[in-house]
Amino acid sequence: MMKLVFITEARYVRVADGNVYSLESSFSYPLYQRYMNYFDEIIIVARVKSGMLSEVNAANCVTKGNVTVIDLPYYVGFNGYLKNRRSLKHKIQTYLSQAIKSDMAVVCRVPGRVGTAAISYLKTASIPYGIEVVGDPYDVLSKGATHHPLRPMLRMLSYYSLKRLCKKAPAALYVTRYKLQRRYPCPSFNIGVSDVIMPVEAFVEKCREGIKKSPVELICVGTLEQAYKAPDVVIEALKIMSERGIDYHFTWVGDGVLRQKMIDLCISYGIDKQCDFVGKLSSGGAVREKLDQADIFMMPSRMEGLPRALVEAMARALPCVATNVCGIPELLDPDMLIPVNDPEALVQKVKVLIDKPEVARRQSERNLKEAMNYCEEVLGPQRKRFYDYVKELYH
Repeated sequence: MMKLVFITEARYVRVADGNVYSLESSFSYPLYQRYMNYFDEIIIVARVKSGMLSEVNAANCVTKGNVTVIDLPYYVGFNGYLKNRRSLKHKIQTYLSQAIKSDMAVVCRVPGRVGTAAISYLKTASIPYGIEVVGDPYDVLSKGATHHPLRPMLRMLSYYSLKRLCKKAPAALYVTRYKLQRRYPCPSFNIGVSDVIMPVEAFVEKCREGIKKSPVELICVGTLEQAYKAPDVVIEALKIMSERGIDYHFTWVGDGVLRQKMIDLCISYGIDKQCDFVGKLSSGGAVREKLDQADIFMMPSRMEGLPRALVEAMARALPCVATNVCGIPELLDPDMLIPVNDPEALVQKVKVLIDKPEVARRQSERNLKEAMNYCEEVLGPQRKRFYDYVKELYH
């Protein structure tokens, strides 16, 4: 029997009955169910706060089957980390020093302060581990993505920190095919495998025939907790489209502290009647239904890893426009990529897809075919190679 200690930057809520719920559906039980293909038990080490059942989504429960959670101090943001830094490191070190046995393997998700703190102790204690590299701090802390006064300094510190972690890691799994590997190379065993989980029902059977109706349905899917997804850029682009007489209806799927601010911005621009911010939807099927009603998917993000939402849109055969950051160029046709913070470029690409049905059809066909590379039947054997290697480190 082999157990996995999974150290992650994700945040969770523990309710009165002891069950733990993810704050994001992407970190709920289906993610850890995938690891059950390689391990008999999963122990999640993450930030956990106490909460009420009414504030969580029942579908996001993670404590099922052989999945348990070790609670770390809960904090949000850099200032929260500074206040909890000592207790965080102490709790990680205490748990790892007492728990690690020969029948356990450790995987740390990076970048992130939780994974970095754990790796610091693992190296000191000569405990082998693997890392999963799921994002790029150089993009996360880019101009416009965050407005912290220490952003430039934090950006460089995070960049060099991840470079060091990857350089010294015994094994690394990257969620991109080449982008993260080039910026943060691991000279030891490494492999590129997306962490996107795409079930069979996520795919449509055929591509779309181009955009023939008006208004054109535009959609974005993503959190509104931070400015990473660039909702401000989207709304600037929608304002330009209205000024140029483009007939559209826009939907944003996702919730967060910026939601009301974006609604207010739409009102100030006089485009609120054409825009719906529907919040977080309860299931993957509900999101797919919204995607099927759309004509064009937009993702002008300032940072990404390899975005699940984009792959899901491609699996519904949607033409897509997105920024040229991190893993996105591995997914889309270069003709559909735009610079960061460029609403005019977004408008131009959308207009091409509206005005040229043959281009929209070609992008639909291409995207559906590309998304097939992210089904579990294709990625599963590649993941197995990595986890088999991590297991061998413990022998």
